[in-house]
Amino acid sequence: MKFRFTAAIAVISLCIASQAAHAETTTVIVPTSAGGGLDGVARIVTSALQTKSSDSYVVDNRGGANGLIGAKAAAAARPDGKTWLITDSAVLTVNPSLFPKDPNFDPEKDLALVAPIGYQTSVLVVNPKVFPGGLKEFIAKAKAEDVPYASGGMGSAGHLTMASFGHMAGLKLVHVPYKGGGPAMADLVGGQIGVAFVALSVAMPHIKSGALNPLAVASRNRVTQLPQVPTVNESGFKGFDVETAFFVFLPQKSTTETIQQVRIKIESVINDPAVQERIRAAGMEPAIKEDASASLKWVQKERPKWSALVQQKVISAQ
Repeated sequence: MKFRFTAAIAVISLCIASQAAHAETTTVIVPTSAGGGLDGVARIVTSALQTKSSDSYVVDNRGGANGLIGAKAAAAARPDGKTWLITDSAVLTVNPSLFPKDPNFDPEKDLALVAPIGYQTSVLVVNPKVFPGGLKEFIAKAKAEDVPYASGGMGSAGHLTMASFGHMAGLKLVHVPYKGGGPAMADLVGGQIGVAFVALSVAMPHIKSGALNPLAVASRNRVTQLPQVPTVNESGFKGFDVETAFFVFLPQKSTTETIQQVRIKIESVINDPAVQERIRAAGMEPAIKEDASASLKWVQKERPKWSALVQQKVISAQ
């Protein structure tokens, strides 16, 4: 009996060892600091993936240069499917116009867009201790005097959205870029700075707590999370419509088979109703049944808008 028990233990140990040997660790580079909207998206995806297999997914935050540092690191990684990049659309829509051409890095040539994750808008929020009024009062103040606003960095979604709004509304705005959305939010909640366009998922907890007041959302239509808050578009600025997309990339040299394997993994979580619920709860709309080609069409539609604003010097990397 003792021999049989020992043998059974040995078999179980071998099975566990075999499973461990086949488990893989994937590094998911997120080119922003922890705590921002993009970081939250990546953690929803990696958490869901980890529950579906014995594999491990490690989020590697590499902030800086509006995602360029992390994007370059991902592009230079081995094309074996074990290093991913989860980033927002700025890497393809904004950075090519905002920053000087880099002879060593071209996102369209060095990165392969594998799959979309979802889309998210942002909300114009103020610290009520700094700006106690509503949207009309904020606009009046920003037309009369210079008003500093926070963002997660040059070329970030918060920077682009506010610069675009300021240009359309004729506001006197002073950009204060932070090294990531987390530090920007900390100062916004703390009252060191009074206003910002913030990813809906990041802003909601602070709106619910009363630390921040929502004035308007950037999307063309109102959002279900804040049905009482008007859009910028319906507040007198027709045509204003800004949203951010989130994508998964691999190094361009990855094989078609590797790209397809990663795409299947991403689609398995994006099409999971439980994950969709988490994504929507975070203020995003999951990219259900959307492939990489549809994402590239979206990028091609968005890029001219931001290129024009850069050329008009509405947006600058300086």
